[in-house]
Amino acid sequence: LKKSEEAAATIMGFQFSTKYKENLRQSSSVLMIDQGGGSTEVSLYKEMHLVGSHSVNLGTEILRNYLFQHNTGNVNLHQALTDTDRLVVERLKTFYKSEIGIWLKEHPENAYCVAVGTAITKATGKSSNAEQHDYVMTYEKISSVMDSIHNQLIDKYPNVESLFKVVDSHSYGYNDRVDAKLTVRLGLKMFQRLMQQYNITSITVSGTGLWYGIYFQELLGLANNKEKIQ
Repeated sequence: LKKSEEAAATIMGFQFSTKYKENLRQSSSVLMIDQGGGSTEVSLYKEMHLVGSHSVNLGTEILRNYLFQHNTGNVNLHQALTDTDRLVVERLKTFYKSEIGIWLKEHPENAYCVAVGTAITKATGKSSNAEQHDYVMTYEKISSVMDSIHNQLIDKYPNVESLFKVVDSHSYGYNDRVDAKLTVRLGLKMFQRLMQQYNITSITVSGTGLWYGIYFQELLGLANNKEKIQ
C-alpha cells in the first residue's frame, strides 16, 4: 500500500470503531500520528478526507538504535536519553516547515488528534487493544509517563552499557519489559513536542490496526456493489 492508502485505511478503522464519532464529525480537521519503528507518518484530514501526509524519518526503532550506537558504554544514561531527545527535536524542524506543519500553525483551533503506534498505546498502561482503544492521553499524562519511565531507567541503569546488556539478553521476558519501557520513553518525545508546537491538549489513542481499516473498506465496497446491482 502507498502511504496515502495506509493513512486513509487507518483513519477509517478508527472512524468506524471509536465512541467519539461525534467529536470527529464536529472537528474541522483531524490529525493522525502513526508512529512506527522506522518513521512517523503525520496525516491531516478535513471532513474525514485525507488532504496530505508527511513522513518524519524517525521512529522508535531508529531512536533505540541511535541511543545505543551513538553513546559509548560508560556514558551516563540520563545524558544519553537527553541527547536522543535532541534528535527528535531536530527531525521535527523539517515537519514544521512542511505544508501540513504550516497549515496547523496557521489554524490554531486545535485539530482533533488521533494516534497509533507502540509507544503511545503502551503509554496508556492498558494491556489489550480493546482497553487501549479510545483512551485519551493529555499532554500532562504523556509528560508524566515519560518522566516516570525516565526515572525508573536511570535509577536502575547508571550507564548505557548496563541498559544494553539487559535489552540484548534473553532473560525470560524481562528484557522485553525493559525494552518496552525504553520504546515508550523514546517514542513519546515526538508526541510531546508536536503537542507543544500546535497547542494540542489531548490525543485519542487508536487500538485498531491498519487491517481494521482495510476490512471496513472492503465491507463498504461490497455494500456499494450490491446497491449498484440492485
